[in-house]
Amino acid sequence: RDKDALVAATARQQLGEHDHPEAPALAVELSRKSGANAGSDVHTAVMQGLLANPTKEHLEALLVATARAEDPFRTARTAAWQRAVMAAGCLEWLTTTGLARKPSIERATAARVLGFASGDAQATAAAALAKALGQKEPDAVAATAQALVGLGAGFADEPLQKLLQGGGEALQPIALGALHQLHGAEATFQEQLLVHANAKAAPLRAA
Repeated sequence: RDKDALVAATARQQLGEHDHPEAPALAVELSRKSGANAGSDVHTAVMQGLLANPTKEHLEALLVATARAEDPFRTARTAAWQRAVMAAGCLEWLTTTGLARKPSIERATAARVLGFASGDAQATAAAALAKALGQKEPDAVAATAQALVGLGAGFADEPLQKLLQGGGEALQPIALGALHQLHGAEATFQEQLLVHANAKAAPLRAA
């Protein structure tokens, strides 16, 4: 095992990308040695290694690494995240512990991961995300809104409309942008946009 952090991180990332059976154990070791202040390349390696075999036991390390990794939710990783959120115990951890983490960047990451839920798990994820829209930090709210968009209009519309109507000036544009992703081509939404274009709040007019 190479003592140079960058070389070691690259090796572990390669193991993760090829689903090597030792990837999770090596990623955990790297995570413990590097800590939260490591570079994004190291966090990306840890994330990739743990995604090879996601478990509730290592979910905290995965969340910490993902929050600081490079482009963690790129399209090529969609299937891996879908497996992760559906792994035993992971959905429950993300909706409770994950969304309650102290750093907003980690709460935002937990929200994004919940957006990959499928089947019956979508309702559980959506309920937790709807509550998470009540956070104050725009980055966490934006990630939560994006996760709801990923779950579809059936789950996203009501909480996003609630945020649009009752959220603060800094958060309302987030709700409007998310709703635009879902309904931008619909005539009724275009009418709603015209209403908000004349809103008193400058951020909402600019959204």
